[in-house]
This record gives sequence, structure tokens and C-alpha cells, in this order.
Amino acid sequence: MPLRQPVLIGLYGDTKKSKCDIWKSAPGHRAEWSTAFHRLARAPQSLSTAMATRKKIPDRSASPTTRQPDSPPAQAPGPGPVEPGRESGLFVASVAKAFDVLRIVSAAPEPLGLTEVVQLTHMGRSAVQRFLHTLTTLGYLRQDPRTRCYSVTPCVLGFAQGFLGRDGVRSKASELLRVASLECGETLNFTVLEKTSVLYLVRHTGRHAVSVELSVGSRLPVYSSAPGRAMLAFMDPAEARLVLERSEMKPFTPYTELSIEKFLASFPATRRLGYYVSDQEGFIGDISIAAPVFDHGGGLAGAVNVAVSTSRWTARDAEVALAPVVLRVAGRLSAALGHGALASTVVD
Repeated sequence: MPLRQPVLIGLYGDTKKSKCDIWKSAPGHRAEWSTAFHRLARAPQSLSTAMATRKKIPDRSASPTTRQPDSPPAQAPGPGPVEPGRESGLFVASVAKAFDVLRIVSAAPEPLGLTEVVQLTHMGRSAVQRFLHTLTTLGYLRQDPRTRCYSVTPCVLGFAQGFLGRDGVRSKASELLRVASLECGETLNFTVLEKTSVLYLVRHTGRHAVSVELSVGSRLPVYSSAPGRAMLAFMDPAEARLVLERSEMKPFTPYTELSIEKFLASFPATRRLGYYVSDQEGFIGDISIAAPVFDHGGGLAGAVNVAVSTSRWTARDAEVALAPVVLRVAGRLSAALGHGALASTVVD
């Protein structure tokens, strides 16, 4: 059963309890929530994939008629590698902590109380109290006067709007993906590499259901997603290795690759094909085919991918039918950005 079920539903029998009270009355789940959200802060991704689950992963032949986006139970995170720039004298740790608080509150499925934020951030109570007060005063958080719990406000959308409104790549990708989705009936996405994650910037859903619910703004680990694997393959091998070494690599399904050496060995084949096929590496029941997008200078601008369900496709059938679609969209988007290297692989 997913972690949020016993905490939020199983304890909601007493409707007089606030969500903050529920946190206090469920100490057995507190450490698991803390681990899940701490992982999210260190390696951002969509909340559904960050939250741990007690469900047993079905075998590959099981019919994926329902969404299964959760990872196996998380282990307590270790110290991990230091992000570039953190050791610089210009780095302001208090600003980073404030953003950690904002990120955790925004990612929570329910408003969080002070004690909960302390548990999830591993910061001191007085420091968290000051950050929450500051963010509330600035308008990015609101506090419910009855429950005393915090949630984000629409003000946080201003950050995204500033980016989305000026991002020419996204606007070009949106129309190309919309047309391709209408033609093939499947769900197409455009993602970019963000540190050790892939960030979804455009998503056009098709006529057919997919096994995983994602939206614009969702993040997935680079190593377990088709867009991430496709982009890594076209990076400098030393740079790709560094990205993988900085990733907190954990299995999401029995088919998640965790060996950096095997990743590097697979890159030449991906480069020859021009795309990567992921068969349930990130989610049970999900097949994804991704191809990189390049800018005018030949640098990686992102990746286009199509996602289908194993209830309707095999990996081989999806590759034969949909890889040409992905290559065509990636090629046209690259050309729109001034790059023509994929022209020979575009299938009309």
C-alpha cells in the first residue's frame, strides 16, 4: 500500500484531527516520510516517484492496468556528493536552506506543520521557524490559522512563468509534439537535463492511457528514464560519468540499470540508432522511446520521448512503429533551433 494511504486515509477516521495531529499520531511513518522527502530534496523528481511504497513489484509479464509510479522503499540517504559550487565562499547556505524549505512544502501532498518541516529538512526548529515566517511574509507560503500548517501560494508560479514565457525551445516543441501526438495517438514529452534529473517542460497526452501520470514540472532521475539515457549517450563520456556519479542511484523496478560501466558501454549503440528504448526501467508497465534535441551550436537542448503502456505494446513493436515518430520530431525541433545534424535520420 502506498505510504500516504495509511497516514492520510487510515487515520482520517477521526475527522476532528488536523493533518498536523495526524503526523504526530503516526510516529511509525515519520521516518519513512522524512526519508522520502529528503531524497526529493537531494535528487528532485516527481513526488509520485519519490514517495516510497510497500507494494511488491510485479513481474514483467503482469498486466499493468493501473498506475504504478512508486519506487521501492527508500533507504536512509547517505551524505552523497557535494554539489558543484557549494564549497565556494560565494555560496550562501542560508539561502539554500530557505529554498529547501520551500521545495519540501511545495512537494508535500498536504499542508505541513512546523514539526513536520523540521523532520523533513533535518534542520533545527528555530531555523525552520524563521524560514517559514520569512517565506510567509514574502507571500510564497501561507499558514492556515486553524491547523497552523503551511502550504505554497500562487506566488510560486511567478518563477515558472518567467521561464516558460521566455523559453523559445518550449514554444517550438509544444506545437511539434501536439501535431505528432494527434497523428500517432500517443503521449509525447519534451524534457531537459537538470543536474541529475530530467525536467518535463512540454507534455501532450494522446488518445490512449499511459501507465504513469506525469505533468509539466515533473522530474525523473536521469539514469532510469529514456530521455535521460538518450541525453547521456550524446554527452561527453566524462561528463556523463560525472552526472551518474552524482546521482543517488536506486532501483525503481527490477530492470533499472545501476552500473555506470554498463551505462557507458551502451552509449555507442544509442548514438548509432539516434534514440534509446526504455522497457520498464523507471516504472512497471511503461515503455518509453527518446531521442536527443540539439541547438544551433550542437549542444544538447533536451530530448523528445513517447510513452506507451505494456498493456498495448511490446518494446519491439513500439520501437518499430514509434521510433521514427520520435526521430522526426526531434529532428524538426533541432532544425528549428538551428541544428541540422539529424536531417538524415528524420523520417517523413
